[in-house]
Amino acid sequence: MQNDFISHRGEHPVLHYRLHPHARKRIAQRTGLSATDVLDVLNTGKGVPLNDPSRHHELRAYYLFFARCDSSWYVAVARASWCFQSPGLVVTVLTQRQYEHDRGEISSESLSSAARQAIGGVEEFPLAPPSADRELVRRQDVKVVMTGWDCDFTPRRVVLGTPPLPHKRVTRCEAVETCNAASIWPWIQQRTRTLGIDPSFRLERLEVHACGFPVSNLAIGLCGPA
Repeated sequence: MQNDFISHRGEHPVLHYRLHPHARKRIAQRTGLSATDVLDVLNTGKGVPLNDPSRHHELRAYYLFFARCDSSWYVAVARASWCFQSPGLVVTVLTQRQYEHDRGEISSESLSSAARQAIGGVEEFPLAPPSADRELVRRQDVKVVMTGWDCDFTPRRVVLGTPPLPHKRVTRCEAVETCNAASIWPWIQQRTRTLGIDPSFRLERLEVHACGFPVSNLAIGLCGPA
């Protein structure tokens, strides 16, 4: 039976959540989202469950979600409640890297599911329409995303971050041209070292994303080492 605060999806509670002040602070520090955006994800059931909170020693639930605004995944950590009178409490929001450092790698299936929830259920990330190529986007909304396999052939998708673009606002075409230049490769190498990517990582694809959507594949042969 459903009530104002809780329904059940299998053994995982779907709650109405509120935010602890600490969570609000971390959302502002770590994401491009607002506190309302995060609550909307959780309260509409779009967070992908990563654990069974009934087996956690503090009854904490971990929900994965994708932020289109910065092409990144985050994990909301909530104190779950099965009480009819009180909602769950989100205590913090972690970056994907922070979560994986403590609790292990997130499966590609969970990452894909969270991304599909964020972009309306489509199976693949749609390319931005050609008419958008000349529109200005903020520098911080441009990301380079790397896809490939770890040494054990586990598929992996890594957001390298915002590349060194020349202006605070650029067109999608300018972003792609900058990222396709040979001078971008040292930045890519530096980011992979900073993020702890193993040198044996087998690169399949590099993409430029703008506002959460891929706009172009990068020419790996032009920017990679000789």
